[in-house]
Amino acid sequence: AFTSRRGKKLFQSAMEGNGLKSFFHLVEQHHTQTEPAFCGISTLVLALNALAVDPGKHWKGPWRWYEEKMLNCCMDLEEIKENG
Repeated sequence: AFTSRRGKKLFQSAMEGNGLKSFFHLVEQHHTQTEPAFCGISTLVLALNALAVDPGKHWKGPWRWYEEKMLNCCMDLEEIKENG
């Protein structure tokens, strides 16, 4: 865990060694899945937003971010909710 003494040392070492280049892009896009079966979809949402891939439409207001509902293309989200 980051909060442990060892975790803090590892994090500091990575910071000093320039080993966290992608960490901050990922952590600022942290996304908690809205359904238990959406772990893969939520991970894809996090990655697409961290990579600044434009979804081509607005999420809310002026913001253009991916959300799980936008990824209803390959499988129906209701089916994923039920079957994983």
